This record gives sequence, structure tokens and C-alpha cells, in this order.
Amino acid sequence: MVGYLVSFRQAPQVCATIDDVSRVLASPRQSFEDLLQCLHVSQSEGRWDLVDEVARRAIGSIGNRSIDNFRVKDVVDLFVRARLEGTRALEELPGRLTTVAAELRNLAGHLAPDVRMTVREVEGLVQELILLLNDGTVPSLVSCSRLLRRFHRPDLAVVAVEQALRRQPENVKALNTRAAAYLDMGELGDAYADLQRSWRRERTMYNANILSRYWGLRGEWDEALRYAHAADELSDGEGEGGLPSILKAAAAKGDSDLLDWAVSELAARRGGGAARGNSDWPMIVAARSLVKDRQLDTAEAIVEDVLARRDYGPAEDLKRQIEGIRKREATRIGGR
Repeated sequence: MVGYLVSFRQAPQVCATIDDVSRVLASPRQSFEDLLQCLHVSQSEGRWDLVDEVARRAIGSIGNRSIDNFRVKDVVDLFVRARLEGTRALEELPGRLTTVAAELRNLAGHLAPDVRMTVREVEGLVQELILLLNDGTVPSLVSCSRLLRRFHRPDLAVVAVEQALRRQPENVKALNTRAAAYLDMGELGDAYADLQRSWRRERTMYNANILSRYWGLRGEWDEALRYAHAADELSDGEGEGGLPSILKAAAAKGDSDLLDWAVSELAARRGGGAARGNSDWPMIVAARSLVKDRQLDTAEAIVEDVLARRDYGPAEDLKRQIEGIRKREATRIGGR
């Protein structure tokens, strides 16, 4: 990896605490970039009332601008999550989601065409979730669980997939999906129990990737890398396979040769251009996954490596998010 000499122009961090969020919301002018920082702070603090307000304002602030697809999806996914706050039962979801879909459709009408398309894509996923919930078959419940994880509700994802497992207790896809949701919730023991059951019945790319994440969360990166390679072998070179998991493990281990190979291989499998022709994209995806799992040091090293080469909005967003998490953690420790 490139040395960590940072030579990028980074926008100032204007929001690191809930008080900062309130200050930004009260100010007469709010940029998309400032609101994005406020969004991550509000999410980290579990203030979904603020996430709702900030996300709505962030989408509205875009106007006719063209914003990176990655950043728009981040905002819209969190808007959906905020609108689901307080939901405790699957039966409540269709009504709420119908309202959310209408709100997204209304918000999309005032945006630039490329941004509007991204918002409508998320609306389509919300509509799909409604259909899956109403169908209620085992495959639909498993798919429903995966979408609920995307919208930051792993607790409801577990509820959905457990309905499937009551009918088919050894369904491998259901076990893997519940394991992934358990990992989202930090329930490593329950996740591993499901992964062991599914791995004994059928070895797939999906459960190998989840096992890689499990071992990474344990800090055992050699084992994480072993399962990442297994995932890639099980994919037979189709799609991304285990490459994102390999990339994460290589970054954590500091294996620059393996990291470079994983990035190049991702680019090749995507038809010569990793994520819209951007070779830094898979690096940021890996770093975001590490931030989600609170493995901040490795995530920060990846982000610094990207930003040492060039200015890149998603990397700058993630760097500020990491800085905010560290600042809030330091404040909590200092206040004890």
C-alpha cells in the first residue's frame, strides 16, 4: 500500500457531537457535506429522530447537483431506517413502508436525474420489502431479512428469518442470514452456532464470507483470510466471490501484495473498471465494513492510503466519520 503521507484537501469537520448537530440544524445555511457529518453523528448516538430530520434536509439540499451515488444511498438508507424507528413487529412494517415509499417518491421529484434515479432505486427496494412481507413464504422471509439488514434493522431481520426457520429449521440460507444479522448485533456466539450448522450442511460462498467476517470480528485475521479464500474458491471466479473479504483481511494483516492483487482482481471481474472505473472504490467498501465492525485502526489506514493519492469524497466522508467516532468515544471515557 502507498505510504501514509496525506496530501489531500479535506473539508473541515463541523459536526462531531449532538450539540454540533443542533447547531448546524439551527443555522440558516446547511450544505450537503455538513449534513452528512451530522447524519453519521446522529446515527452513532442512536438519535433516530435527528437522523430523520437530517436525512430529509440532506436530500433536499442536493437540488440539481450531481452527488456521488455512494453518498446518496447512504443518506436514503438511513432515512428509511429512521422512519422505521419504534417498529417492533413485522406486522407493522407494510403500513410504515408504504408511507416511506411515498415520501421517497416525493423527495426524488425535486432532484437531478442521476440522484433521482438513486433515490427511486431505494424506493424500489422498499416496495420489494412490502411484497416480500405480504408473501410470507420461506424464500421471501429470507430475502426480507436481508433487506432489513440493509436498512439497519438486524433485530427485525432476525424476527423475519426465525419465522422461516420455524418451518424449515435446517434451511441453509435462513441460517446464514440469521448469522449475518447476529453479527450486525454483536452476538458472535449465536452467529457462530448458526454458521457451524449451515457449514456442515452445505458449504457456500455466502456462509464462507460470513465466517470470514466472524473471525475478523474476533481479531483472528489468518482464519478470516482462510475463509475468504474459501469463499472465492466456492464462487468459481463468478462475481466478486470472496474478494471483498480477502481485501479486508489483507488490509488488517498489512499484506500489501495481497491487497493489490484483490483490488486488481475486482477490477478485472467487473469488466476492467472497479466500481465505475474507480480502483479506490473497493478499498472504501472494505473500510466502511471495518468501521461498521468498529475496527477503526485498519479502516483508517485504508482511508489514509486512498486520500494520499487523491481527493475522494467518500473517503473524506469516512475519515470524518472515524474521527467523530473516536472523539465521541474519548468523551465518554473522559466523562466516566
